[in-house]
Amino acid sequence: DEIDRYMITKMFDFLSSERCVYPVALNLGAEFIKKYVNMEWLKENLSRLTPQKRARISFEVSHTIALHNIEAMISLSSTLRAFGCRLG
Repeated sequence: DEIDRYMITKMFDFLSSERCVYPVALNLGAEFIKKYVNMEWLKENLSRLTPQKRARISFEVSHTIALHNIEAMISLSSTLRAFGCRLG
């Protein structure tokens, strides 16, 4: 959880800077995607970015994590789609 939040925060800081002009991707862990509070935190932070910045974001989850956490993946997928992000 903490590492994922830290890395997401760093990625969002980078995206908010004028230096970032290309797509970015970040791998999420199982503990992060399983917790409702993390999805709410992610939504809150995504809402602070412009649609153009959010369109550059791609989150990734390993196949093993995805297969063992189907409901969490459905929630994550719909959240990311609503904000214009990709899930790979």
